[in-house]
Amino acid sequence: MDPSTPYGRDDVLRRILEELEAPGVLLTLTGLPGSGTSTVARAALSLTAPSCDPDTPGCESDRPCTSCTVEGRVCRSAGALEAALERCSSTDVGLILVEDVHHAVDGPAVVEDLRRSRPGLSLLLTARTPVGLPGEVVVRVPPLPLPDPLDAPERLRAEPAVHLFLDRAARAGAPVDVDGADLADVARICRHVGGLPLAVELVAARAATYSPSTLLHLLRRAPGQLLRPPGRRSHPSDGVADHDLATALAWSVALLDESARQLLFDLLVLGSSVTVDDVEQVTGRDDVVDDLAALVDVHLVEADHEGRVSRFTVAPVVRDHLRTMGTPSDELRRRHRSWARRVANDCLQLDESGSLSEARRRAAAVEPDLTGALDAALADGDAPAATDLALALLPVWFARGAVPGTADRVASVLSTLGEDTSDVAAETRSLVLAAWVQLLRAETASSAADVSAVVPELTRIREQARLRGDRALLGVTFVAVQAARSMVDREAAEAWAREGHSLARRLADEARLVRIETWLGMLAHQRGDPVEAAKWARSAVSRAHRLDDPGLALSPTGLLLSLPGPPPDGIELPDRTRLVDLARQHGDLRTLDWLEPMAAFGALGAGDLSTAVRHSMATLRRTGASGARPRAGPPLMCLFLVALQVQDLPCAGRLLGMVARHLDVLRPALPPAVAAVFDQAEEAYHAATGPEGVREVAWGAHLSHDEALDAALALARGLDRSVSERTSVGPASAGPTAAGHADAGLTAAGRPDAGRTAAGRPDTGHSSAGHTDVGPATLPSIAVGQRGGTTPTGVEASPTRSVRETGSTRTSDDLRTSDDTGPGSGSGDTELTARERQVLEALASGATNREISRLLGISPKTVMHHTSHIYRKLAVRGRAEAVAHHLRHPGTRPQTGRDISRSR
Repeated sequence: MDPSTPYGRDDVLRRILEELEAPGVLLTLTGLPGSGTSTVARAALSLTAPSCDPDTPGCESDRPCTSCTVEGRVCRSAGALEAALERCSSTDVGLILVEDVHHAVDGPAVVEDLRRSRPGLSLLLTARTPVGLPGEVVVRVPPLPLPDPLDAPERLRAEPAVHLFLDRAARAGAPVDVDGADLADVARICRHVGGLPLAVELVAARAATYSPSTLLHLLRRAPGQLLRPPGRRSHPSDGVADHDLATALAWSVALLDESARQLLFDLLVLGSSVTVDDVEQVTGRDDVVDDLAALVDVHLVEADHEGRVSRFTVAPVVRDHLRTMGTPSDELRRRHRSWARRVANDCLQLDESGSLSEARRRAAAVEPDLTGALDAALADGDAPAATDLALALLPVWFARGAVPGTADRVASVLSTLGEDTSDVAAETRSLVLAAWVQLLRAETASSAADVSAVVPELTRIREQARLRGDRALLGVTFVAVQAARSMVDREAAEAWAREGHSLARRLADEARLVRIETWLGMLAHQRGDPVEAAKWARSAVSRAHRLDDPGLALSPTGLLLSLPGPPPDGIELPDRTRLVDLARQHGDLRTLDWLEPMAAFGALGAGDLSTAVRHSMATLRRTGASGARPRAGPPLMCLFLVALQVQDLPCAGRLLGMVARHLDVLRPALPPAVAAVFDQAEEAYHAATGPEGVREVAWGAHLSHDEALDAALALARGLDRSVSERTSVGPASAGPTAAGHADAGLTAAGRPDAGRTAAGRPDTGHSSAGHTDVGPATLPSIAVGQRGGTTPTGVEASPTRSVRETGSTRTSDDLRTSDDTGPGSGSGDTELTARERQVLEALASGATNREISRLLGISPKTVMHHTSHIYRKLAVRGRAEAVAHHLRHPGTRPQTGRDISRSR
């Protein structure tokens, strides 16, 4: 049998080939059932020497056979393995592969006898565990690397597990045109099964029947149904049972003695990667060393040695398999909650001592366990435990992104607390929790009024904390001041921040001083005082460097990079892209979702439109994954400005409509220069498009949040292609400028030296002229005719109309047009229907069939029918020629957005 492609196994194959260079080696490959040990072994064999099948006369190659393969699964009777090896005993054979040697009767003993009789013979074995023979070299075959669903599609497609899924799905007859949200769901499937190749293949085999999102749902609901070959309803006892993952896992569990088996079931209560000490505390056993080693040997528990301390976790498919066989005892759950509360208190002590980043990292490492313990504490009314666990988790949740429902969850913890205020520490923690509830409500607010409503509540909580002393007041203030991001009137928040700064200095809390100075700098920047902002930012960066906490330095460094003027002397700053990478490494997604849009706007100001688009897409993908919807506002705004720059007015209008839902809470958070650019760009757009532009805006505004994210990512991919094409052909000539602004384009766009200073150095975003990254020069050039005349887009210009008026308009008049027809093919061929013109326009924007189906509200199969009709009517051979025809013949283009708006 030819070996299938061993995706992502280069390092393992390299190690195997190096070991096989020595004569007479005994090399055993072990791995969790389904990890692909046989695939890797056969690939290594094919790279080492021609192979013979002992049951088939002759060789698979014209060259002499120097290797041979024996399957242990067919050697279950006495003497079968010995006979098979005898047939491989030709003097030319120097390497024998014995697959699944654990299935053969007396497999290790037979192998040892063969080694004694032929000392120079090399043996490559695959087995559940090491066979334990003298001189054995063991190579563990791990699962495939886990893909990150937030990665860009091109990076996801290169991930071995995703590649394997798509290849297997295609062979099962499923569509291969998987992109965007579907590709992210494929990555989540691969993560859910722990990157196990067989599990990935078994799930992918059903992709012709179920979409990736449905497969993910089924996996979470009942994983056992998908982890067997399609159509199999029983677990046979013959050799093919190894291809049934549940049966193979049961075999591995059966290899354990009773003590190791009981430890494995006890470990199911733990959902995170934990240390030996953690295992002992939760299980109540002090003799886990040997049993834990036995579990690692059969790969039912994975060991991670990357840090200074080894950590252990139950493999995901093993966890799903064993959960069907029982649940943890009440005593085990009680010990687990006690352990989780101790970990939470350790995190709180780190936080109170100023190790804010370390406290968050510690809690994030065991988040599933802390969350499970919190739910159990709430169910039992254990208020002290619930309070400690919630306070440890809140920085983790907030860093990932506040979502609707989190505030209610924290409020439910508050509701368990009694009225007893005799315990100052407990009362302080309850006040901090109350401040968190208001902060979370501000973060998830959909209107400025909702944000304003939290101010009196936070003021009341701060006054209560004042009665409890400086430490309580600082703890509450540290939370409260973060609500300033979306406040229209920040006077109260700035007063809180200044008092918090004094408190932190008095209490020598250097870490909180860094954060508070950063917020004071941001508040100064937002009220238009860059000099004061720079002063606070410099102090915060210097203080963070003295503390040697790179996580604390991220935000003030980003603030310095966003300010006008050259960087301060004596402080070395990374460029924006490097800063974004650092934030990603530290796992602080909240900071990342501020830094990456800042990097996008900086790239936009420097004329690097491609980088601006890609940073914006990355932020939108994280927003979709986290559910933190308000964070979609800045990247949507950046994409709107890019669309104007490349003269894609329909795309700009739709993005402008999507921005509208965020504008009420987004505008207060914008630096003045960015807000001014957006206002002028909005006016320029409406002046250029008139009523047609209003319809496009309404189209984007009426989408749901999830629909808007999908549509925005599809539009962004089209923009990225447009930018690439524009760059490849050189700068386009500028037309008349919008709204009377002379030379209002992005002056760096398309220049050979875009993104570099006059001296030839890379541009870090600072302008020697003292301009911010995004200023009036960022306004795109849009050709506009005289008011009431005709513009190059073919629409009638009208008086400027604000997105704050049009974005919320959802009347049927704004979503339809009286003319649904329009010209057919510009070449004079059979005219396209209105729907076919919609599909063709979407094809030209770079959308996939699945994205088109979402945009138009039709099935992917219907999209395929339309594309077939388009190709026939235009007499073209495929998508590329259809798009080229569309670009050559403007008459085939539908009136922008009208039919699609109407169809919704």
